[in-house]
Amino acid sequence: MTRETPDREPMFKKTSIDTILPPELLISVFRVIYLDAIASIPYPPRSQRPPLDRHPLVEVMCVCRIWYRFVEETRSFWTFVVIRTSPGGHQLGMTASTEDKSGIVELERTLARSGTLPFAVNVASGRLADLRLVECLYREAYRLSTLNIIATYDNPHIWSSHVDHLSERSFPTLKRLTVGDVSTRRTNFPGSFQILVHAPELQSLYCHYHVVFPFYPLRLTSLSLTGIDVHSFEALLSSDSFHLPQLIDLHLDFSDTALFLSRFSTPSLQKLAVIERMPLIFGPRPLSQYPQLEELQWSEAMFTGPTLATLLPQCPNVIRFANYLSMKESNIDFRLITTLPTVIGLLETNGAIAEARQEILPKLEEVRLAIASCQEVEALVKGIPSIKRVRIMKIQSENEEEEDRQKIARLLEKVEVIVKTDPWSNSEDTWFNNTVGIE
Repeated sequence: MTRETPDREPMFKKTSIDTILPPELLISVFRVIYLDAIASIPYPPRSQRPPLDRHPLVEVMCVCRIWYRFVEETRSFWTFVVIRTSPGGHQLGMTASTEDKSGIVELERTLARSGTLPFAVNVASGRLADLRLVECLYREAYRLSTLNIIATYDNPHIWSSHVDHLSERSFPTLKRLTVGDVSTRRTNFPGSFQILVHAPELQSLYCHYHVVFPFYPLRLTSLSLTGIDVHSFEALLSSDSFHLPQLIDLHLDFSDTALFLSRFSTPSLQKLAVIERMPLIFGPRPLSQYPQLEELQWSEAMFTGPTLATLLPQCPNVIRFANYLSMKESNIDFRLITTLPTVIGLLETNGAIAEARQEILPKLEEVRLAIASCQEVEALVKGIPSIKRVRIMKIQSENEEEEDRQKIARLLEKVEVIVKTDPWSNSEDTWFNNTVGIE
């Protein structure tokens, strides 16, 4: 009679990451990957092919069936859709071009996977000629949070017929809207297209060579206007639309920016960036005070009019000022700058700066100038004693090298001065070496 021996447990159990980490933790890891990919998309999107040519979690979905199911059944992983013009490719769950019926079906499935969650869309402008696609998207307009209509290299025009249907829909949850340069087939010229949209919650709006503006812009916090006709823009709006109570960030690039600033009320404005171009009507306009404004960028490369000189005394709490736009810092055309920086001209009395002018920009700490001489920087620091940092993209030398060196040494005893895009430091040698040989 033999005695049965009990089964022995294996020395090493077969394990996998699924048995170690609970589903909730895995999904949290996947969510970090997904959100990082979405956050990497520039806003506003550039006029190139739409970003993200496949779903950020496509590699995760290929690992195993369990992970595939986790991604497919998690609604928050299907809240961003990219629709491009070229066929094929995996675009956030879309396995085919939307140019055929199967592509529309796939788009519908992708939108359905997000349930009732708010979703965002980046769409190449040429695709909006497909009425089936437009209807598919706008059936979900009640939960659309971001809409970016982008002109691409293979389809550079956004025709007005592609976007005029925006005025026929209601977008109750839309928070960000970007529409690239819009042309009409009649003129083939950007700038003449203007419509109003029903988007009461809109917060960020980019209007470049067109006006697609909300009926009630009370929630706008960020606004960029480029190449518009401000006179016809005014005629489009009701009197209530001239008040933008929550606007924090404003970018203007068109003629008659002074007219816009004088007509629109922006009491909460904190950052203002302006490229001033030749106005249709010359002369200063009355401007209100900007008590919340902390950062002012005003390009003096294209045109230098009276508006900036009128504006600066109305900004008592500005901390940072630049006479160029920081995003264009690497390609300033110094040939276009031929006048004394306005901020320095304000400090002069009878051609000289005798003493500090406490009433002008009393809280200013950082100044960035496109081009200036050592003498001008010295006068600026003397006239506004609150300045702590000065950055100059190009030094215009007016003296012998030793005289400039002495001025630099005196400046560095008071403030931090940097030339070009070097990091802030208090090194006299580093600063001076960057100025040698510069005109």
